[in-house]
Amino acid sequence: MASLGPLSELEKGDFPKKVFYKTTVQDAWVEQEMEGFLYINKNKEDNSLLIMSPICTHLGCAAGNAEVSMKENEGVEFYCPCHGGKYDEQGINVGGPPPRSLDVFESFIEDKNVCIAILSPMVREKRKK
Repeated sequence: MASLGPLSELEKGDFPKKVFYKTTVQDAWVEQEMEGFLYINKNKEDNSLLIMSPICTHLGCAAGNAEVSMKENEGVEFYCPCHGGKYDEQGINVGGPPPRSLDVFESFIEDKNVCIAILSPMVREKRKK
């Protein structure tokens, strides 16, 4: 489990945003420190937090920093430099070889903080057309 902080803090500022975490993961009898980042945006459907893994669905590289597209009205895009994978600000694959959208995390509240099962991202269902 990774704690991302209080919901009130996560809802502040501009979206999408890069959020860092640091946690201890227990695997059988082995305990390991783990740190990384993920992306958070507002879900277009219900305005809830959309917590996205930064791991490219092509070959598992990290889709680096979100960048604002230079073309007007194209918004923010996540880019994986390894093979040219592109995702829109909702994490939907829009270019390159990724076969699907960025995986997402289901969140829950524990001790007033938003938490996720960091080792268990979920594959998104395909959007209905």
